[in-house]
Amino acid sequence: MNPELNIHLLAEQPKLLWNLLFLGCVASMLCFLAWNWALKQLGAVTATNYVYLNPVTTIVFAWFILGEPITFWFILGTVLILTGMFLADLRRRSKNTKDPKKNEDSSKH
Repeated sequence: MNPELNIHLLAEQPKLLWNLLFLGCVASMLCFLAWNWALKQLGAVTATNYVYLNPVTTIVFAWFILGEPITFWFILGTVLILTGMFLADLRRRSKNTKDPKKNEDSSKH
């Protein structure tokens, strides 16, 4: 099997070209802007922790829009992701309550 770009498909199917342009330009730009907004609002550590929600939202939208079945493994993965996020947030909050002076110093930067 020889992988090819099959550029001729773009000329034969203009809808394919528009879909690629939308995905490459509009959707990517919106994600980039949303990510930068989240970094500014939440900070790098907190915003990065929410990246782990991507598979969960993908499962939900795949079920809702595409009719994908929700399997045991999807549910198990979602529970593990949410548990990990909860524990990370719990740990962060417990550190913040133990040393309030450190929080005041870090908020000034």
